[in-house]
Amino acid sequence: MNITLSLAPLVSLIAGILILVKPRLLNYIVAGYLILLGIIGLLGTGACACAARRPAARREPESLVHAPRRV
Repeated sequence: MNITLSLAPLVSLIAGILILVKPRLLNYIVAGYLILLGIIGLLGTGACACAARRPAARREPESLVHAPRRV
């Protein structure tokens, strides 16, 4: 069984716990969270960036694809 750990959900979890423990720090926690997510997004370590870097599946040109013959 493989377990992968992404940075954005980990930051979200930590921010949520800090907000529960110290509600007065809400503004700072939200600001830090948004800044970290922005940096993560710019560096391309988010899930969307990984999907965008994958090579596209190769499709054969229509002329090379053989259609079944009708009898």
